[in-house]
Amino acid sequence: MGPNGSGALSDDQGPLLNMVSMTQYAIAVLFVALRFITRGIIVKKFGLDDFFIAIAVALGAAQTVTIVLGVEHGRGRHAMTLQEEQFNAMLMVRLTPKTCDDAQMLTWTVYMDQHARVFCSKLVRS
Repeated sequence: MGPNGSGALSDDQGPLLNMVSMTQYAIAVLFVALRFITRGIIVKKFGLDDFFIAIAVALGAAQTVTIVLGVEHGRGRHAMTLQEEQFNAMLMVRLTPKTCDDAQMLTWTVYMDQHARVFCSKLVRS
């Protein structure tokens, strides 16, 4: 069904999906850039967690690209409205779950590293 309950299969959520993905990524890049500026200027020291964050941001870029490519091939539209070649092309750019899983794993690694740095003994702190 469409958002207004009309039942129309022609509702294309692709542009909205692109906007949300690119906005979310831009906000993430902004905060990571601010973190790196803070770590470089104020703390003058980068840690292992910063390396993991940089990798996660790169994976986030890959995820955003695969979402945009998926929208170009029909992602965001109802499957019943896609032609077979569009559906197959959309499936070819389905790297999004893998890059999302990798980025999430790195994000949790960063959280754990920060937890160890703040709450554990001085031997663990960097």
